[in-house]
Amino acid sequence: MSDLSATITALRAVGVAPHTLDAMVALAERLLAAAGLAPERPTTERTVRYYVRAGVVRPPVGRGASARWEYPHLLDLLEARLAQQDGMPLERIAAARAARDDGALEQQVAARLQALGDPPAPPEDPPPTLPGAGWHRLPLADGAELHLTLGHPLLADPARLGAALAACAQSLSTLDPEL
Repeated sequence: MSDLSATITALRAVGVAPHTLDAMVALAERLLAAAGLAPERPTTERTVRYYVRAGVVRPPVGRGASARWEYPHLLDLLEARLAQQDGMPLERIAAARAARDDGALEQQVAARLQALGDPPAPPEDPPPTLPGAGWHRLPLADGAELHLTLGHPLLADPARLGAALAACAQSLSTLDPEL
């Protein structure tokens, strides 16, 4: 696998679940720092809201407390922060984002994060569930199952679920079997 493919796999592995705004901001900051590309000024929730209004980051899925920030939003945010480091104005960043599909955006962000290597581990805490949400359990093998919150977008998109499982399998293939 090429370095770019490994970086894309790592990005997908950490960015596949829907996030709260604060969790997505923290993940973006960790990814940029791990690649040695941390911005001079930290990203804040307010920054992301401003980016949404400026058309630099897509609006979240849902509104209010139930708003979900997903992998494409993470890519938008990473691209915006990287482009701003290069001195690009927000208007040009928004125009470039609008003209590019998610695949091209993913390739560009991954190319900039080549130094990423192993992504920082996700937080130890389980992902927050929406009020009243439960879990959907998908058996994978004897003693192994995948837990997704009810209504999770991967449940409605078999292609993305397959890609997430493939990224997981790729990550597991690099583990030491003696662990």
